[in-house]
Amino acid sequence: AKALVRAGSPAQAQTLLQPLADASPDDVEAHFLLGLVKNELKDYQGAAVALERAKAIDASTPEIRNQLGLAYAEMGDYARALPELEFVFGKAPETPDFGYRLGLIHYGDTRYPPARDVLGVARSSAEVLHQRVLYLLGLTYERLGDRAQADKNLRAEVALAPGTALAK
Repeated sequence: AKALVRAGSPAQAQTLLQPLADASPDDVEAHFLLGLVKNELKDYQGAAVALERAKAIDASTPEIRNQLGLAYAEMGDYARALPELEFVFGKAPETPDFGYRLGLIHYGDTRYPPARDVLGVARSSAEVLHQRVLYLLGLTYERLGDRAQADKNLRAEVALAPGTALAK
């Protein structure tokens, strides 16, 4: 199943993982991998179920909490996503990609200082996500009244990918 995940075959990995997770209620790795695969397949409800099981076994692993936060965020359940992503921020802020989602939740709830703090250290695995982080960070600084930092981040966002819709 791990090899299938690495090879970019999440549907095949799910076929192997689902029966294993069903038969092994205490296997944190099976539930985690099933949740990861379901997130990749955009089955966020199914991912949340599997990841909640993994979290019940091991609540201290940031990647379990990150994937669970992603599932909840993608379902629009920000109240449940927030504590999961805050946990990741507190324990493993170097984790790629969680910062954008957490910063977006804070920004949407007009909590601009926490949005700035999270987005300022956010690590992205993809250029498009990095561009979104810079854009949101620029907007956050604008809301905080720091026009110089807003301008700096928005210019960096445009320079990163000038031809994109976001840059325009």
